[in-house]
Amino acid sequence: MRRTIVYKDVQTPTGERSRRPTISMENYHASDPALGFLQRPHTVSALLLGLAILIYVVFTRVGDDTATNIKMGALAGVVFFLLFSAVHMPDGLFVRPHPIVWRISMGIAVLYGCFVVFLLFQKPSDGRYLLNLLDPALGVKLPERSYAEDCRLYTPNDPRGSFANLMETLQDEFVLAHLLGWWAKTIIFRDMYITWLLSIVFELLELSLAHILPNFHECWWDHIIVDIFVCNLLGMLTGFLTIRLLRMKEYNWTGAPDEKTHGDEVRGQGQGPLVTAFLKATLQQFKPRTLIRYRWKFLSSWRRFFYMIWLVVIVAQVELNAFFLKTLLCIPPPHSVNIVRLVIWWLISLPAMREFHHFIADPNTKRLGTMAWLGFGLTFTETLLTIKWGSMEGLLDNVEHPPAVVYSWATFLVIGSVWAVWHYRWRLRAEDEEPGEEEGEAVLENLLTSSDSPPSSPSPARASTHAKDQ
Repeated sequence: MRRTIVYKDVQTPTGERSRRPTISMENYHASDPALGFLQRPHTVSALLLGLAILIYVVFTRVGDDTATNIKMGALAGVVFFLLFSAVHMPDGLFVRPHPIVWRISMGIAVLYGCFVVFLLFQKPSDGRYLLNLLDPALGVKLPERSYAEDCRLYTPNDPRGSFANLMETLQDEFVLAHLLGWWAKTIIFRDMYITWLLSIVFELLELSLAHILPNFHECWWDHIIVDIFVCNLLGMLTGFLTIRLLRMKEYNWTGAPDEKTHGDEVRGQGQGPLVTAFLKATLQQFKPRTLIRYRWKFLSSWRRFFYMIWLVVIVAQVELNAFFLKTLLCIPPPHSVNIVRLVIWWLISLPAMREFHHFIADPNTKRLGTMAWLGFGLTFTETLLTIKWGSMEGLLDNVEHPPAVVYSWATFLVIGSVWAVWHYRWRLRAEDEEPGEEEGEAVLENLLTSSDSPPSSPSPARASTHAKDQ
């Protein structure tokens, strides 16, 4: 797939006609001989290879254990579906390191969604039993742990050291999880304001729900110093450093050498033989073609503000689901199942956030992207599972929320609603702004190589061709 910037007539909110840049997606096959094999479809080859492996495994493996046979059958079904996904799932906006990666990610998202829907019709004990079949360490009742038993920051009489409690907290597995998690979130959102907002919101949710989950009980310095200003901040800084490094590099945005210097780029100009060119082109595949900075502009209109509130709620719910499901399914925090779930969500969120940003930034886009649709659907499915099982296990049944929590959130919602009405009803009108006037150009401004002003008439010669973003 390639992206072509063309200019089309669109109608502005005032009813006038103007020309704006829009994105046109069309298939192409890059002509780079170094990676030509990877850039051509191999549907028949993939089918024959998959059937050959299946035949070999079926007729050479001998298994009399029923449980093992069920596991192998389920694994074979998963591999078969992922093979189909790799070949036939639709391409999205991401193409690096290869579109097959994001097709498989879409297949994994579908399988994970089916598994969560399956769990919706099971009892919590049955869900723990299924996980116990996967690993005997899973599904076993976990001891409740609180991080607020001793909140002294300075412990001069402790034999472990003067800052024993702080050092013990810094050695917990959640510190590394916070650091890597906020690095990953920064790569997903690419906006400092959104990541800071999400960081503070989740700490407030931990304080608000500590009476339900003992793991949310933390000392004040754990919330403020360790979480927000150490782990989360370091994760964000490394994330933004990663984004800056990727944006500063000069990439081949079209994905293939220029036609005029095709032969020279591959075999000439000191690059050496075709093997060297192949290695360089392979490493190039792991670099993003472009890395667009998301401009959310959530204060520019009611529509943007609503979608941003929606996004914050969804992301916070995904975070909460991780803790509730871990508790309900009795999964130890450092277990690989938790890591696999987080990796799955990261692979879903990267393209989903790109599609969601395009959906809210371009007024001409009326259809939500596939991965964004899957991401929202999975969030609600996990939330339903959390509510159902939490009620059955007594975790969410007849919960009395502390008055301070209820009054604080009620006050926040009232003040936020009043501010939103004032900002969008009177302030923007007083400034005579047109909400959505420049929404369509936010997605494209980093892709255009010409000036911001559109041409007087659409012309193929003036259209710019750019590769998809990563």
